[in-house]
Amino acid sequence: MPATYVGFFDDIRQLFAQLPEARMRAIQRAVFLQQCAGPLPRMRRRRPIKLEMNSSRAFVRCETCGGTRFNRETLDIEYGGRNIAQVLDLSVEEALAFFGGIPKIKRALQTLHDTGLDYLKIGQTSPTLSGGEAHG
Repeated sequence: MPATYVGFFDDIRQLFAQLPEARMRAIQRAVFLQQCAGPLPRMRRRRPIKLEMNSSRAFVRCETCGGTRFNRETLDIEYGGRNIAQVLDLSVEEALAFFGGIPKIKRALQTLHDTGLDYLKIGQTSPTLSGGEAHG
């Protein structure tokens, strides 16, 4: 995902972990990784489950997390009115405005913006990126 490639996902995770509600609940930075503990063991990976069906593919969303890949406790923590899944669903352009007051994250987003990648979701999964997007 772009937030990982450019190196600011750790900063976002740290930001969420430092929020008062996360600290009160003793939720640490590691919890803000995309790890669903749903009934489907393969959901613990960072992508939807792929089903092969007679030369076509379909993706199934986990019923537990609704495809966010985060558990409910993690999704209850919000920064600026958004939970971690909602933040990762922001485009680079939207995230640049959202994180405008956090210089380290803003600099990384500005780099993506300056290269014309405003349309990418910052949490977009690797398989959905084109070759050029993935290699920068």
